[in-house]
Amino acid sequence: MDAISRRYRKPKGRPSKRSLCASKVQKRWEKITCKVILILLCVLKTLDILLAENSLIMDTEISISDEGSHAGEKEQYLNASLSKLQMFPSTSTFCTSEKSTYVLMNNDMWSALLSNTKCDECDMCSLDVECNSAYGFSTKIELKCKSCRKIFNSVFSSPRDDDSKCFDENKKLVEAFLKIGKDHAALELFSMAIGIHAMDKKTFSKCLHKLYEEKCSFKEDILEISRKVVRKHHEDLLGTANGVIDITVSYDGTWQKRGHSSLYGIGIVIDILTGVIIDYEILSKYCPECTTAKRDLGENSAEYSIWYKSHQEECSENYVGSSNAMEVKAAEILWKRSIKNCGMRYVSILSNGDAKTYQHLSSLNLYGNCIKIAKEECINHVAKRLGTGLRNKILEWRNKGITIDGRKEGNLKENTIVKLTNFYRKAIKDNAPDVRKMKSAILATLFHCSSTDKTPKHSKCPTGSTSWCFYQRALAENENPMSHSLMKTKLSEQVLEKILPVY
Repeated sequence: MDAISRRYRKPKGRPSKRSLCASKVQKRWEKITCKVILILLCVLKTLDILLAENSLIMDTEISISDEGSHAGEKEQYLNASLSKLQMFPSTSTFCTSEKSTYVLMNNDMWSALLSNTKCDECDMCSLDVECNSAYGFSTKIELKCKSCRKIFNSVFSSPRDDDSKCFDENKKLVEAFLKIGKDHAALELFSMAIGIHAMDKKTFSKCLHKLYEEKCSFKEDILEISRKVVRKHHEDLLGTANGVIDITVSYDGTWQKRGHSSLYGIGIVIDILTGVIIDYEILSKYCPECTTAKRDLGENSAEYSIWYKSHQEECSENYVGSSNAMEVKAAEILWKRSIKNCGMRYVSILSNGDAKTYQHLSSLNLYGNCIKIAKEECINHVAKRLGTGLRNKILEWRNKGITIDGRKEGNLKENTIVKLTNFYRKAIKDNAPDVRKMKSAILATLFHCSSTDKTPKHSKCPTGSTSWCFYQRALAENENPMSHSLMKTKLSEQVLEKILPVY
């Protein structure tokens, strides 16, 4: 018995929560890796390094290919993004091909480096480097002799802009901390940790403004290229070469954080034909400089009023209202400037189920009485709402003491919800725009899954030998239908009664 028990292994059952979490993390990591590789490809395109474009793309696709079940999704994702990249011309004019690098160095290492170098005045090995006059992270470095005090040369630790007088080193560090989502406070902690002179708030703000000016100029150049690409594709399709063109766009808004309490929001317009971003607008309810000035000068003081007059043009607070309404306001701004900035009319909008944006744009009558904005529904969002409704039904009946989910056959498991959502999406896609056919096809998928040998419910399923319904297909071929117990997606009669109102 001891030998038997030692060789005994527990039968393999359902995966544990830990293994499920690990598999989900692995899938997310694979998707993130895919996105990182796409970003690298964009950088290579920008720097004009894609001289041997075909071979490089093939090598990249091979290197990221995986033997798992997600290889097909990765390839499709990459191909779609690479096709967008191929629309754009080379943008090497926006970036420098050579970039200087920086080195972190301890000040005590200068003495060791110059320990055997003699001074030409006193003939002593007493040369040393002193760092004086710190401007943020950039300092003035002087090579001098400790014995005779002769100064041989002096230079700053980084180059300096001629117009703004900002040091390149300071701008790069500010940009680096902004990219990881940190502000001046984190930069001060970084300085304290490695023991270097900290950058004050004024220098940080100065570098921030300089970066903003540089990025705005770069943004306008990139958007101009994107609009030219979109215009060319639409003109090739329509056969027209001049004037304002009418296009269909996808619009959506997003926020810095969930819950509609965010201080920042953004609205983005994407062309449906090419999938390229045409325009975007960032709205902000907060300006850090205004907050600091109100605290230091006093909101009702004369000093603050004088300061705000000079600051008003560059103030980042450009929106007053609820965070939830940011999406609508951003859409209004983007649609109003569509003809002036882009030479296009957004006559059809594809968005999620929220109708506030569309209703607001329609009420503005931006393009006159002759041109009305049409709304297209996104099938994915419609199907997503069905899944949300089914999950809410599970919670609703659970609070009443009735369980309609779980492992029992015929219950509303998560896998069943996903399949019903896919059936719902396909029924809409295959039968649009006929509302009656869409309704019949949607109910057919639901009743099909709840059918049994005793009570088959296939009256709404499509008939004929090519039908997706095994029951109707068997009847068309004069055969006996297979047992309903072999169906993979099943719903019990009790569950059907409870989820039917959602449909």
